[in-house]
Amino acid sequence: PAGLPAPVLTSVLNVTPMAYGYAEVVVASAGVTAASKVLCWLVAELDAENDVEELADTGMAVFAVPEAGQIRFVLTGNSAFVGAFKVNYQIG
Repeated sequence: PAGLPAPVLTSVLNVTPMAYGYAEVVVASAGVTAASKVLCWLVAELDAENDVEELADTGMAVFAVPEAGQIRFVLTGNSAFVGAFKVNYQIG
């Protein structure tokens, strides 16, 4: 509703080996259009340690590209990475 902040949503991005320091993960999200605004941030690396250490060590960042009915999350970093990463996001 107008005047209220958008709810914080959470998704797990499963990254398979791709190009060094770059991956894309598509998450279905009904109601999202190319004109939607998406704010996102990485929360954790879901490994045995379940911490943000690798995120900081590799300079990882996440960007969201809204598309019709889905969000394309783009992960970048300064080294190779693979595994599951938790991202929080808001859709405006």
